[in-house]
Amino acid sequence: MTGGCHLSLDCEKYKTGCGNCPQLNGAFGKDFTRHAVKAKRSAFRRVQPVGISDWVTSQLNSSTVFGDNNAITIYNNVDFSVFFPANKEFSKESLGLTTKKKIILSGSTNCGDFYKGFSLFSESLKSLDKDDYFICIFGKLDAAAIAAMEATGFEYKALGFLHDDVSMRLAYNAADVFVAPSIQEPFGKTLVEALACKVPVVCFDATGPAGIVEHKVNGYKAKAFEPEDMATGTDWVVKQSNYATLSNDARNSAMKKFDSVVIADKYIKIYSDLLCKDLK
Repeated sequence: MTGGCHLSLDCEKYKTGCGNCPQLNGAFGKDFTRHAVKAKRSAFRRVQPVGISDWVTSQLNSSTVFGDNNAITIYNNVDFSVFFPANKEFSKESLGLTTKKKIILSGSTNCGDFYKGFSLFSESLKSLDKDDYFICIFGKLDAAAIAAMEATGFEYKALGFLHDDVSMRLAYNAADVFVAPSIQEPFGKTLVEALACKVPVVCFDATGPAGIVEHKVNGYKAKAFEPEDMATGTDWVVKQSNYATLSNDARNSAMKKFDSVVIADKYIKIYSDLLCKDLK
């Protein structure tokens, strides 16, 4: 929907046609981003836009490219027969985790990507008790991320890049809470995978993740982008007297919205509706 960028962050020029793109540092109002938006608007004038989250849909409907097309939301899907709850002690043993502390899991393909919010996650740890928690991180950790983790003083283990669903499932099931500190995320598939494994999720109340987590039902939505409230949410989840209920609700609530079968039915319906319109 933009003139070229994958992450607009604070820029909203895609709502007015782009041009003079701040990421290009150009001084001209008619750079290629303006031409790209015009070309897209022309090419996509008859398409049905689908947002993979309520946040993406709202951005589509306010954009120059798709604003007249009435975008709808169909969430990304997760296969709940692949991501499911498993024995926690077995999962920890399989990953070489011997800690008796509660495990906070976080991670992404590349934790060094600034929009993934790893610095906010490490900042949130300062408000938590080191005696209570052990930290597990999956994905690529650059030197800055490693230094940030070391500075927290928490025991932690870097699991590295996990290449298959089985390894990811073990990581989720070893955890007591999954923390997703992203600043901007179109959807948040790892959040749903964690929920599918009955692991409550803490995220910021912003962008795609805000539509995944139901506050104090299957996790906690912290104020955007406040590390202290993220820590409050982490404590709230793990120290719940009804943690078992929270865990059960994590999978049950997510399955109703994000299971592959549910999402497939929605796409079948939209294709059927579009075909019927074309035949008229």
